[in-house]
Amino acid sequence: MSKPLQILIVACALVGSAVVAMALDSHGVRAWHRLGPEVAAAEAQNAALKAQIDVTRRRVEALRSGPQALERAAHENGYVHDNEMLFELK
Repeated sequence: MSKPLQILIVACALVGSAVVAMALDSHGVRAWHRLGPEVAAAEAQNAALKAQIDVTRRRVEALRSGPQALERAAHENGYVHDNEMLFELK
């Protein structure tokens, strides 16, 4: 058997044994397969939280820029009643 062929056989054996070890390892392919649904759920939750953050940022910007939004928020949160006036002091 020639030297290059021997090297190729040894390399294939090493790669094959590494693949088998990864497949059988509890932290390898099995863990990746087992955690797949959890990762998908976390990504979905992350997307929902990003959307919620965007809504909150828009609301904060509206409260900072417009007195109407500030007055509406004060009414919605019970700080000002319908028959009361809101004065903003700066």
